[in-house]
Amino acid sequence: MNPILYIATAMAIFIGYRRVKRERKQFHRRLLWGGSELKSFWREGLLLGALISVLSVAVGMTVPVQWLILLAIFMCIGILLTSFIFGSAIYAIVVAFLALWIIEWQQWSFTIGTYTFEHVNVFGGTIVGVTLFAAAFLIAEGMLIRRHSATRVSPILTKTKRGLRGIAYEAKQFWLLPTLFVIPGDTISAMFPYWPQFSLGHTQFELVLFPIVIGFQQFARQKLPQDVFPKLGKQVTLLGEIIMLIGLITVFFPQLGLLGIILALVGRLFITWRIVRQQNGDTYAVIPKKEGVVIAGVLADSPAEKMGLVAGECIRKVNGQTVHTEEELYKALQVNAAYCKLEVLNHDNEVRLTQHAVFMEDHYRIGLLLV
Repeated sequence: MNPILYIATAMAIFIGYRRVKRERKQFHRRLLWGGSELKSFWREGLLLGALISVLSVAVGMTVPVQWLILLAIFMCIGILLTSFIFGSAIYAIVVAFLALWIIEWQQWSFTIGTYTFEHVNVFGGTIVGVTLFAAAFLIAEGMLIRRHSATRVSPILTKTKRGLRGIAYEAKQFWLLPTLFVIPGDTISAMFPYWPQFSLGHTQFELVLFPIVIGFQQFARQKLPQDVFPKLGKQVTLLGEIIMLIGLITVFFPQLGLLGIILALVGRLFITWRIVRQQNGDTYAVIPKKEGVVIAGVLADSPAEKMGLVAGECIRKVNGQTVHTEEELYKALQVNAAYCKLEVLNHDNEVRLTQHAVFMEDHYRIGLLLV
């Protein structure tokens, strides 16, 4: 088993534990259960990994086993840093290739385990395969960010420069994409006789299932997560499509591959830098308002979620009573313990009315986390 799986699984459990601990400290309640990171890690990237595997085998995108070993090393280091701001797989992919290039350039020769690092032609088929894989994983990353990043954010209570309470939202997730890589040669089957392999002409190839891990961490402060992260995902997908085009040209002009992977690295860094710069000001999208109490988060399967309440909305009245604090909201809910009627100010400052039955097993504040 690849050590990436063990390290990433342990990290998913650790991240969930830290998030739950922080949410309970700040809001006396967790927003999502502690195993949600582990569940999303194992489930959400499987289909994309399968699609990339089919593309890899069908097109014949080959990479040397030495590159996969370096990729595993750098990916493990990235996971152990616990900060996924630079958790995109593109960083490990590019650094592993550059390391292999330096090894060839300096004509170094050494072994890691049973694998020898020497005479690897990085500007043959290697650069083509690496560029196409870099593009494919960027596109996959963008799709995962667009679909999942804004749905599982964690509110963080902070203080503004004026001493007011403000809410920043953290998306910290990572996904597993099990991917089949085509490896030229018979290095693995020499040690494991029953390892799957096939031949084309006089060349033998082997299939290796490798766990690609994509990490993502960003904060949304000046805007709500649903207004920030999907756009970021689109930018990453667009970058991947550009690199894919360069990768296809690399089939005929291999030297362009180096330009492609450097552009992928710099482009992904620029996207991260730009979003961090945009969200680092002292302006908050979710802060206390004089009109009522502001929602920081909504518990899953709660009356609040069923009423369509979302973070950033302001509750003005509960059961006909004006509320300005959490205590006033709780007292107003007791006016009718079996049913609640709310007057809510939405993100467009428009008033809407909503109501729902409240049952004994429901959260005593109908599933609301407040600023």
